[in-house]
Parts: sequence; structure tokens; C-alpha cells
Amino acid sequence: MKTKSIPAIIMLIGGATACILGLANQYGTSHFLKMLLVVLVVFYILGCIVKIILDKAFALSDEGNNDGKEQSEEVKENIESESDTQNDE
Repeated sequence: MKTKSIPAIIMLIGGATACILGLANQYGTSHFLKMLLVVLVVFYILGCIVKIILDKAFALSDEGNNDGKEQSEEVKENIESESDTQNDE
């Protein structure tokens, strides 16, 4: 799964929410910009953490899927080799 854009999406959602709340509460310009900067940085960091967690989870699930495929291939090879030895007898 492509997780490259997750931090940006989370940051933008947090920024949009902060903008709506700032406009609704009629914050002053300097206070609003400071708040928005802090919100964007915090949500970007949270997005990066979420991205790392998802990357690790997908890596683990991919390893599990590959192990199952490798085991099934080994079983098929064993069955084929057993049938070959039985045919030789």
C-alpha cells in the first residue's frame, strides 16, 4: 500500500479543522497563525508516526503471506518428488 501521502493528508485535515475553529472563534491574525503553525507541525508528526506504523504492519503481513507461499511451494515439490520416486519403482 502506498503510504507516502498519509502525513500530508492528516496534516491538512488538522489544519482545516484549526482554520474553521479559528474563524468561528474570531482569533486575531497573529494568534491564529501561531496556532495554525503549531497544529500543522503536530499533525505532521502524528501523520509520520501513523505512516511508520502502517508500513511496519504491511511489511509483517507481506512476510506472513510470503512464508505461506514458500511453504506451499515446498509441499508441492515434496509431493512431486515422492510421486517421481513411486513411479520409478
